[in-house]
Amino acid sequence: MYYEKVLHNPEKALEQLTKSPLPFLEAALLQAEVLMHLHRDEDALKILLAYQAKLDKSINKDTLKLTFWPLLAEVQAKRGAWIEASDAWQNYFKLQKEPPYPSDYLRELAIVWSKLQRYDLAEQEWNKIPNDKLLPEDQLDIINGKFHLSNFKAVDTLSTEFLKKYPTQTDLRLKLAQILALTKNTALYQDAIKDLPPLESLDNSSSKAYFQLALINADFPLAQQLFDARSSLWKDDPTFTPTLYQYYTNLSKPDLAQTAARQGAQLFPNQLDAALFAIQHGNDDAYNAAWITKLHPDYDIDQLSATELLIYGLALQEEALEDFLSGRAPSVEHIPALYQSAQALEKLAQHYSHIPEALYYYGQTLYLLGKKENALEKFQSAIRIDDSYSEAYLNAGLASGTISYINKALQWAPNNPQAWEVLAMIELKQENLQEAIKAYHQASIFKPYDPTLYFKIGELQLQANNPKQAVEAFDQALAITPNEVEILQELLKALYHPYFLTQKETLPNITAQQQEVYEKLYQLNPKEAVQLRKKLISHWKP
Repeated sequence: MYYEKVLHNPEKALEQLTKSPLPFLEAALLQAEVLMHLHRDEDALKILLAYQAKLDKSINKDTLKLTFWPLLAEVQAKRGAWIEASDAWQNYFKLQKEPPYPSDYLRELAIVWSKLQRYDLAEQEWNKIPNDKLLPEDQLDIINGKFHLSNFKAVDTLSTEFLKKYPTQTDLRLKLAQILALTKNTALYQDAIKDLPPLESLDNSSSKAYFQLALINADFPLAQQLFDARSSLWKDDPTFTPTLYQYYTNLSKPDLAQTAARQGAQLFPNQLDAALFAIQHGNDDAYNAAWITKLHPDYDIDQLSATELLIYGLALQEEALEDFLSGRAPSVEHIPALYQSAQALEKLAQHYSHIPEALYYYGQTLYLLGKKENALEKFQSAIRIDDSYSEAYLNAGLASGTISYINKALQWAPNNPQAWEVLAMIELKQENLQEAIKAYHQASIFKPYDPTLYFKIGELQLQANNPKQAVEAFDQALAITPNEVEILQELLKALYHPYFLTQKETLPNITAQQQEVYEKLYQLNPKEAVQLRKKLISHWKP
């Protein structure tokens, strides 16, 4: 009855609660709940935080806390305060020691872990929810988590089951297609998008999903067609500004891209994600946040919550991290932003020294700044708190060059191709060529659609004087990216290896393949093709 009153007239319910004869703490919790129903989340948070200390003195403290912690977690999640939300949920589950746990609460904690990029912990929570309680959106989150954990076999299996279960739901299929487009599993991706209804019949949600999918696939004519048809709905939607930014960037319209980034913050100045996106993308200098300080005066580093510090720090380091993950050292222009990032994340680590993610991300910035010993110390601290934190082991291995850390990372996340790649890099530095090849092979098992892995295997097989295996690896890389000049060059070099001169029975096939690869390369880069073949033929004496 109470909830019916709240739903029909929450303002009246709030007025009555202020005069309520209920015990003080119970009334406070109900007030917070009603305020959240009225979307007055900041007011609800103030009430909850004000009475948090008084809960410990309450006679019925455990009973009240079982209501309090989910409420606090919910309001923090609505604010995008993911660290605080995870703290609240963990406090709830410490009290609720015995299963069964409410599926809704497990779902919310799983989503929070995903937001913090702890997909391994999210997976643990999803596994606790009975299959018959999982929603379609939950299953998409699980598939997305498997993708981020690089468990591509599970992505393929779960995606196949999902498409069979929801063959006609356009919106769901398009969201799944976005994940499959990133895995580069062409066959499953085609299954997800086949027989879609005409563009003009798509609803707004499906149109957004299709638009994002077009951007992922670099199909800009299709993206423009969708945008032109629905721009009036999308252009003032602050949650859509990251996609608009990407759209305008791909169309080489930087002014419009920056306007989209700023617009999100201006439309929703109190929305953390919109403001941080503007910090990231709103200026020519991606890390010059002076203008947003005027827009958002409270954006003083000492005023930021834990999650705000985390997102702010990560936004500042993003460009340098992208360079690093692409195999390049962060450039000098990134250094000021990285120092700002370190300042924010250091403050986070000081206040939340019991949260391993806080220490991990601080260590990540220190590593990007070249402070490997300090970074290693933070990764080790994160591991001491959570000895199953595979990413912390992985980065400790990177910082120290120690294989034992990588082996520990693989113990907890054996399907992580990045760990196998780092292992291969360390083995190479130690001149263990065959071990490096094995590690790259393992990475390719869990990341089967990445041509760079097969390319590296081919290079190392050539270096190990195994041209036959090198040709096989380069062929696998070309099957994924058939017009990649660098792969064609290395394949041609492998085909002209003296080893094949000794294989008289297969020599005609080899020479035919040499010609085929040369012609492909010539179509893409005639000058390079002629020069390379001339050089190779001088050593080829059939």
